[in-house]
Amino acid sequence: MTCDDLMPGEPSRGLVVTPEEMETIKLDLPVIVQRERRIADSFQSFVRPRLNRPITPSCRQLMTIEQCEVDSASGFIDAMQRLNCFASGYAGAAWLSWGKYDATQIRRDGTINQTSSLLESIPRFHVKDWFEQVFGEQPGGLKPTVERLGLAWARTYRSRDRCCEERGSGIASISRPASCLNQSIGLGPFRNCSHKVMHSQASSRTSNDLPLLSTR
Repeated sequence: MTCDDLMPGEPSRGLVVTPEEMETIKLDLPVIVQRERRIADSFQSFVRPRLNRPITPSCRQLMTIEQCEVDSASGFIDAMQRLNCFASGYAGAAWLSWGKYDATQIRRDGTINQTSSLLESIPRFHVKDWFEQVFGEQPGGLKPTVERLGLAWARTYRSRDRCCEERGSGIASISRPASCLNQSIGLGPFRNCSHKVMHSQASSRTSNDLPLLSTR
């Protein structure tokens, strides 16, 4: 996402991008096949922001992204249309994210671009919630949680994609053993978690029936 912060040694100044103006500039959604507990596919796209086209130095450092990649990308509406086409091959998919931030950001993008996203209309679940249900405690950050479970912190794509790809793969790696443990102890995540966006009741399907689109 677009963002801004003071770089080391930089004097105090106003933010070029305020929190309310942050926009998605990179989408990376691995598809997790729950029945087989593997990553089967992935949707990736840079997204050209609408409000603040120039990427700030702090954003480039955080996201490991280059200005030219954003400049040559399509806008949010086109990216969502391509995501819709991609997701049409995974009927009944749910959206899996580490926490609640992604949904907030996607809604913000929709407001800025006066459109809606597929991700707002499908079931959404948080891996943090699964972890807490299974292990009885709140998790720390994503990477420490992955490593604590003895799982690999994947680095499978080129370095400038590393931030999003590592996080997406990290969520996928946690979700597989977590969903398996949930089923074994009777905490089926699709039975206990309510759909927090468009769906008000939990799905009648089990987690093994649904592919998951994983973000962040």
